[in-house]
Amino acid sequence: MGIVSLIACSYFPVIHYCFQCLPVIRIAYLATVVVLAAGCILVSSVEVFQENKYMPFRAAVFTGACRVSLPTARQTGHVGPS
Repeated sequence: MGIVSLIACSYFPVIHYCFQCLPVIRIAYLATVVVLAAGCILVSSVEVFQENKYMPFRAAVFTGACRVSLPTARQTGHVGPS
């Protein structure tokens, strides 16, 4: 749970500064980070999801959590680095 929290919190400053002028989008992306982190914590801590039949689901949750950086890359490419 600790590593998930650290990774999720590391996105906060980047998203905050990339979407400084777009508060609605910034809040939406920050909420997405929180929801994906909560999903990762849930999947990694609940005993039921440790079974082999849930392996594709666990992989999808963690892969989805890694895709959070895509909007930031898009915004940086659209506006340009500061």
